[in-house]
Amino acid sequence: MAITIGPQRTFGNPAMAAPRQHLAEATFLALANGFVVSSLALIPTVNVGWVALVCGMWGTAAAAYLAWRFAQFHRHGAWCVAPWGHLLRVASLSLVATVVYLIESLLGLRLIWEPSDEAAFGWLAVIIIGIYALGIVRAWTLLGDPQYGWSGWLNPLQDMPARVEAVIPKDACS
Repeated sequence: MAITIGPQRTFGNPAMAAPRQHLAEATFLALANGFVVSSLALIPTVNVGWVALVCGMWGTAAAAYLAWRFAQFHRHGAWCVAPWGHLLRVASLSLVATVVYLIESLLGLRLIWEPSDEAAFGWLAVIIIGIYALGIVRAWTLLGDPQYGWSGWLNPLQDMPARVEAVIPKDACS
């Protein structure tokens, strides 16, 4: 099996290009965040609190935006909104990511104020593991496009072609 980074092959259907691109960016952000924060935490002279604060704030904003975008991609019906259960399914991973990144930011603040707080370092390590797990789950969604099981339920791309092409006329919800 081969994987390509060519957008036309990776994203396939033009209607699916934007949602997949947003998910790919969120995946890259999660993996880069975990790598940068954990790598810089190994340098004794660096106050990792500043790095965690900046990366956490950036991640919080990006994850909240992604949750909003997937809610927009899945809108339909008379008021151009999806049912609550459907919105919860498509935005759940991004909402969890928003909380995880917010906690990372708060731990960054704690480490700025108290650079030697071992408990904060321990919690930051747990959060970084969670961020890596988030990146791996999102990568799996992009590569495998799961339709069933827990990963199918978390897949915000599931049912997108039908919703994007058949249910939502291009200017219906503008």
